[in-house]
Order: sequence, then structure tokens, then C-alpha cells
Amino acid sequence: ASTTPTSDLFSMIGTVFMWMFWPSFNAVAAAEGDGKMRALINTYLSLCACVMASFAASAVVNPKRKFAMEHIQNATLAGGIAVGAIADMVITPFGAALIGTCAGVLVTLGFQYLTPFVASKLKINDTCGVLNLHGMTSIFGGLLSVLFSAIASQQVYDQFNSAAEDPALSSFHEIFPGGGVIPEGDWSPAKQAGVQAAAISVTLGIAIAGGLVTGILLRMLGKLQTCADAGNKATQGNVSLPVELLFDDEGYIYNHEEDEKTDEAMEMKGKENNNYSSDLV
Repeated sequence: ASTTPTSDLFSMIGTVFMWMFWPSFNAVAAAEGDGKMRALINTYLSLCACVMASFAASAVVNPKRKFAMEHIQNATLAGGIAVGAIADMVITPFGAALIGTCAGVLVTLGFQYLTPFVASKLKINDTCGVLNLHGMTSIFGGLLSVLFSAIASQQVYDQFNSAAEDPALSSFHEIFPGGGVIPEGDWSPAKQAGVQAAAISVTLGIAIAGGLVTGILLRMLGKLQTCADAGNKATQGNVSLPVELLFDDEGYIYNHEEDEKTDEAMEMKGKENNNYSSDLV
């Protein structure tokens, strides 16, 4: 089903709220101390750059050189997602803005070219743009975490910290405390980068497995579902609802207005029949 001005308006309200609160979302998971301050600043800078890049890219790829609502609703948030894994790291203001710019362009291109390709070639309908906004951007952010972990050094993180000799007051140790997967005495930037890369692989594995299971279950339910009152009762493919109703509330949610319209139609038909009978008399 196509969008409407009303649905676009409400979607934009949601986008604005998420945009405003995404920095605090990233900062909550950041390390204590100045890491939270960096997370807020880096996220805001990335989001601001992302908005500018998203609007520009949307107008460039649109044949009519106008902004597309699906780009603006989604791509403007990509900067917050891309910088999420590295928000509390030292990435510099320019780095944060550059990451946001790349994320905004990446997601806009995804909506313009990747979504139609996946729908037509793979028969996968990404109605909410999850692959573009969350999938590609998260992988991009994960790869950035590998990069910034590999180049991290105490000299960079504690260059303005007079108490850096104390691990409890070191900005570097706030972000990379050691321990856990990597023994504290054996930690190195290269090993931390390896852990970040491994985490990306594990996350992708869980996401793909979970998506496959969900898809199989929905496919099974689709075969069992009836078309009762949904319009055309003839099945199309392996689903019981017509394709045009798969992503429309009409096939799933009871609508009181339908009964009212039916009653009105029956009443009008009754009046027409009465008038016709009177004319015959």
C-alpha cells in the first residue's frame, strides 16, 4: 500500500523525536566519565551532518529533483546509528561529521536502489526500510569500531589528562578497561579490533538465523490464513491474501467504517427499490 500525507506526517513526528533523543540513547551505553560527553557530542555532530547529506542525496537521486519522504524519515537518523558503536571513542568532530555524511548518503542510496532490487529479485518486501537504515548502517558502524579500536592509543585519549597515570582516572582505560574476552595484561588495540570483528560476525549470524525462523513461521501462517472479508478470495502464490493487501491493515484489522458503509449502501439500495416499486404502481 502506498503512503498518505497523514501517515508521512506522523512518521516524521516519530523521526523528529528519535533524532532529538538519539544522542542520549548512545550516551547511556557509553563509558562513565568523559566518554558520555564524547558520545553526546559525536552523535549530535554525526546526526547534523547526516541530515544535510540525506536531503542533498535525496534530491540528487530523485528524477524530479525533489526530496522523497521515505529518505527524509529514515536516512536522517543514520548518523546516530553509524556512530553508536564508537560514540564514546576519540573520533574527532570532523570524523563524526564525515561518518554522518557517509551514513546519510548510504541509506538514501539503499532506499533508492537496493530496496527495489531486493523486492524484485529476491522477493523480499522491506516495508520499513530496516535493511537500509539499521542493517547497512550497523555494519558500517561495526566496521568503524574495528578501525578505531585498532588505532586507539593512550597518548590520544589522555593527552589532556594530568591524572592519566592512574588507571581509575584514565580516559583510555574507561573505554578499553581490559579483562573479559581479552585478559587484562594481554590487551592490545589489534586484539580489541579482532573482538569487534568477531562481534559483528556473531551478530549477523543471530540476525540471519532469527530472520529465517521468523520468515518460515510467517510463511506457514500465511498458508493457513483465510481470506474471509478481505476482498478477493482467490489465493496468489503461496499466500492466502492478495498481494496488494499483504501490507494493508484491511486484511487484518476490523474496520467499523466498513460496516457503516455497507449499511448505508443497503439503505440506499432499499430506497431505490422502493422508488422503483412506486414508479411501477
